[in-house]
Amino acid sequence: MVLLFVKGAKFTPAHLQSFGLNLKEIYMRAFLSGLCFHAYQQVSYMILAEISPVTHSIDNCVKHVVVIVASVIFFRTPISPINSLKCRQRLKTQTYILMSVIFHLSVKSRPLLPDFLHKINHFMS
Repeated sequence: MVLLFVKGAKFTPAHLQSFGLNLKEIYMRAFLSGLCFHAYQQVSYMILAEISPVTHSIDNCVKHVVVIVASVIFFRTPISPINSLKCRQRLKTQTYILMSVIFHLSVKSRPLLPDFLHKINHFMS
């Protein structure tokens, strides 16, 4: 709908056909895209009901990095040095968060810990 308001009447079926686009294929792809997105959201909520929100959040962030790297490898997309730096930083950040959460949970589950671990646990919470 936003495209219709921005581009005006140029985004009509007749205009799309003038470019040689197959409207039936566009409609089918839009429908399948919406169906896949809906299924993704449903599965995401089902997973969220089974695991903790922190784990789900970390998995989601790691998924973004994996999807970016996999698409660069699979589609052989050229990636600029700035984008590769961003991906590297995001991966490092997500790894740090994941390790922090794992450490924090392991510290909570142990009843007797050395003093320095208690101090780190106190500092992280």
